[in-house]
Amino acid sequence: MQFKALAIIAFMALTGSAQKCEKGNNHNAGTTCHGATGNLACSNNLKHVLRCGEDGNWARTENCGAGLCLSGACHCG
Repeated sequence: MQFKALAIIAFMALTGSAQKCEKGNNHNAGTTCHGATGNLACSNNLKHVLRCGEDGNWARTENCGAGLCLSGACHCG
C-alpha cells in the first residue's frame, strides 16, 4: 500500500499534476464536483477515495475495505 502511494506521488511530481484533496466527507460518487477535474475526496461514508472526472462528477477510485478514507489525506487508512 505504501509503495502504491509513493508511486502516485512520484507520478504527480513528474506530470506536474495540480491534484489536491478536497476537505470534508460530503461527496458521493455520481454527484457534481464543480469542475475540479483530477482532485480527490473522501466519500460520504468514508469507504472510498473519489476522483473528479472530466465529466464533472465524482467517481470511485479506491475501495478502502475495512479501513477508512481519512479526510484531508485521501488514502485508505
